[in-house]
Amino acid sequence: MRKVTDVGVWAPSVAFRQRRDGTLNLGGGGWADHDVTLDSLRHARLFMPNYLKNRSLFQFHVGSPLVADAIARLPGSYGRRHPFAAKWALEPAPNPSKVKWTFDEFRRLFPTVGDMRITETWAGYIDATPDAIPVIGPVDRPRGFVFATGFSGHGFGLGPIAGRLAAELAADGKTSLDIRGFRFSRFAEGAIGEPRSVL
Repeated sequence: MRKVTDVGVWAPSVAFRQRRDGTLNLGGGGWADHDVTLDSLRHARLFMPNYLKNRSLFQFHVGSPLVADAIARLPGSYGRRHPFAAKWALEPAPNPSKVKWTFDEFRRLFPTVGDMRITETWAGYIDATPDAIPVIGPVDRPRGFVFATGFSGHGFGLGPIAGRLAAELAADGKTSLDIRGFRFSRFAEGAIGEPRSVL
């Protein structure tokens, strides 16, 4: 395959990166599928401003994840006795229509690329917060526990500094930068900034 670019590209309809061997990693740009669970309903009020501002980017699915979540919460169920046992299978099946659409959109943008075929597909979950800002810092309970989560799809870019700050907190109980804006308690305090956009 001929060279497209040396840099990673993000556009609203497609994102891609060309590897050294010429193959391409394609992603869906800014849109996302969301499998509705009981927590989706429980926290809907917090996420609503972000959703309303970016509703064209989301497609909701009500199905087996919601049913499995409800069953896991029944009294006496395995999921209730072992709450994290079923939570680690975080690779959902890719949405075939979105895979095809992304592939076709790339071909539309770059019609002269030549022959292409899909060799592998993958899907995953993104840990998102209502304001698309991560949580970095300690919580009241359990004592000594430090969060660095909720990167809302920006973990690759924020990972190095977030890791450093979390390590400083775990080792010294303080950080070299002011991280009050990343505190977990901001949700209970209602100190959630309105999102301008989602990438």
